[in-house]
Amino acid sequence: MKKIILFLILFFSALNLYSQEGKERKVYFPDGTVGTEKTFNYPGGKDAFLNDIAENFKVPKKALKDDVRGQLILEITIDTSGVAKGRIIQGLRTDIDQAALKMVDQLKKSESATQSNKKVESILRIPLKI
Repeated sequence: MKKIILFLILFFSALNLYSQEGKERKVYFPDGTVGTEKTFNYPGGKDAFLNDIAENFKVPKKALKDDVRGQLILEITIDTSGVAKGRIIQGLRTDIDQAALKMVDQLKKSESATQSNKKVESILRIPLKI
């Protein structure tokens, strides 16, 4: 049940962040130039990305025993080589924060985002509610 709730929270909060699923679109820059932009593409798509987060995020037993409740904000950066790196924006408790960072290390390598055919980083902020 907890995994289902975590999955639904992740799904709806990340929907806007990952809505184009690797599709290229035109962008108009302030200087009047036009380019293209494509979001990162996780192996298996958006559903696989959210499922891997839900499956790999393990709340530590002590935190469950202590009945810790709250939300942490996790920033995931997909670099130009497609590797995910995590950073805690708003922590909850050290052991839970470390579990979230460990989960990011377990994410699969993605196809990186591009802007005007140049590889760029993607940054996602994901709330994890416990």
